[in-house]
This record gives sequence, structure tokens and C-alpha cells, in this order.
Amino acid sequence: MNSLYLENSIIGSLFHFFSPYFSAATRPTQFLLTWLVIAQLALQSFPSLRFLHRNFLAQVTHRCLNSYYRALQNKTVTSHSLRLQTAELACSLIPAALQNEPVFLSVDDTTVPKFVERVLQYPHLAFICNVRSDSAIYELPPLPNGKPGRPKKRGKRIHMNHFTLSWNMDGMQVGHRIVLTHICGNRRIHAYVSCTASGSRRLFFSTLDPSTLHMSCAWQERKILRDAPAEGMDYYPLKLYKLRWVIETNYYEQKTFWSLNAYRIRRQKGIEHMVNLVNLVHSSLKMLPYLDEHFAKYQNASPQELRSHISWQIQREIFFCTLVAKAQTTKNPTDLVQVLCKLASSTSEMA
Repeated sequence: MNSLYLENSIIGSLFHFFSPYFSAATRPTQFLLTWLVIAQLALQSFPSLRFLHRNFLAQVTHRCLNSYYRALQNKTVTSHSLRLQTAELACSLIPAALQNEPVFLSVDDTTVPKFVERVLQYPHLAFICNVRSDSAIYELPPLPNGKPGRPKKRGKRIHMNHFTLSWNMDGMQVGHRIVLTHICGNRRIHAYVSCTASGSRRLFFSTLDPSTLHMSCAWQERKILRDAPAEGMDYYPLKLYKLRWVIETNYYEQKTFWSLNAYRIRRQKGIEHMVNLVNLVHSSLKMLPYLDEHFAKYQNASPQELRSHISWQIQREIFFCTLVAKAQTTKNPTDLVQVLCKLASSTSEMA
């Protein structure tokens, strides 16, 4: 099976791509975890670790089931390290001409307390997030009036009802003000209030200055971004927030096509490992066509299409490697070699 790891093979390419995710672990553990990822692609599902081992891993790696359980319990490979490697791969796709441009994060409201303080430390990072409707908002401090005493750091507190909903965006009335908040300290931010036809209101905070985005409107391909007229540029960050819907699409794909709603695992730790690995593979397949020339023709394909292609290629390579190994140990392999040649020519035409 050593031929499976050749660089010009699909399995070799996948091994080269996924093994850095587990570089903090020992080499045996890195080997097992990488094969665990490849098994997901080969079988196109991940209901349980036992399922992957019984139907694929045991025949290919000849490692026992307990060795994979021990590999998953490795403390050097965490969800944080997996996310970090994914982020590094994503950043490597940014063209050199855009590497000095600001990075705009669309943040979930549950992550605001954890990451906002860190994001504010970097001048090239900006974010927009949906926050609680009762979040504290303050007007900008009044100008000095020459009276004695310490100048005020903030103006009076305001609420969502104080926003003038003067802009129509996708059937919603939207208001905008530059304010101060506790979340962002003394930094002035852009606050948005949206109101639907039913009267439901939501509050958003953004640290992105809309005036810096004028030049980007011309080359944006997505319609929701191109449709921002000059007089509506103040609301451009709120249009960018709509791109978060892709996250919901990812959840749908993982539940429908990636066994995320059909797992057969009982323990919490096992479920967490399974979710992390499914997310890892799903997100990686969106970047793989841009990072490996073997898969370049799938740049416009869905992760499901690419996974189906990879699954077929993995099964084919393992099949041929097994036949070659049998031919090498057979006393008179002439007939078997002829069959292999015919199979190789027919499958190359299909590929």
C-alpha cells in the first residue's frame, strides 16, 4: 500500500493536504487522524468511528479500532487548532494585491464578548454583529463648551426607538447612527436598526467605516453588493452581513449530505470530535480546488460533487493497489497483469 502515498496519487495529495491539520500530534497520531479524514471522503458519510473502521480503515491501515479512539483523545489536536489551520489556508488564498486591505468579519452575537476585544487590537480587522436589543448605546460626547469640570466621555443614552428609519433595504426600513458602546470602549462605531413589515426590530454594531468601501463596489460580483448606490453607502456593511446566510447553507449541507443529523455516537466528546471533523472536511473541500491542481476543475463545484469524485478516485486507487500487491505475490501473474492493463486503460478514459 506504499504506492497510495505517492504525490501524483489522489490519496497522496489528500494526505499532503490534510496532515498539517494534525502537525502538533505525534507522527503515528497524525497518520491515524489523516486517514480518518480520508475515510470520510471515501465512504461519503460519518455515522460513527466504528462504521468508518469496519468499512474502510481496517482494510487500508490495518490498525485496530482502539488506536483511532486514542488518536481522537489526543489533547494537542483541539477544535482551536483545527480552526486556526483552516483560517490560515483561507488567508493563503487572498491575492497579494488585496493582502493589505481590511478584513471584515461577520460575527455571531454569541461570540461578541469573546472576540471583540481581540479584534479591536488590529487596525486591519473590522466586524459587524447582531447584538441584544437592550445593548447600551450612547450619543457622541458633546463638544467642549468652556465650562469647568471634566468633559463628558459619552453623550446621553439612546435606544432603538431613537433611530430614524430613513432607508429601505430589501423590504426593511433601516436607520443608522454613529455611536459609542460599552462593547467597543471609546471607539466610535456604526449602529444600525432594521425594522421588518411586522414591526420586529434588530440592532447591529459595525466597526467598518463605509466610506473606505467606495472603490470596492465596482468589482463585486454578488448582486446584493453591486446594488448599493452612492447615497446608501452608509448601509453597505449591513448588506455584507447578509452573506452570513452561507453559514446556514453549510449547516443544511452537513445535515443533509454529511451525516451530521444521523450520527450513532452517545458520548459528548465523541459527538464533538465528529462535528469538528465533519466541519473540517466540508470547509476544506471548498478550498482544495484552489490549493491543489489535481482538483482545479472543481472550483465551481459544490463540496458534495467534489467529495463524490474523490470517493470514486480513492476506491479506484485502493482497488488497483490491492491488485498490484496480489500480482507481485502470484507465481504466474501474466494473466493478472493483462487484466490490470485493460482496467487501467478503461478507467483512464472514464476519468
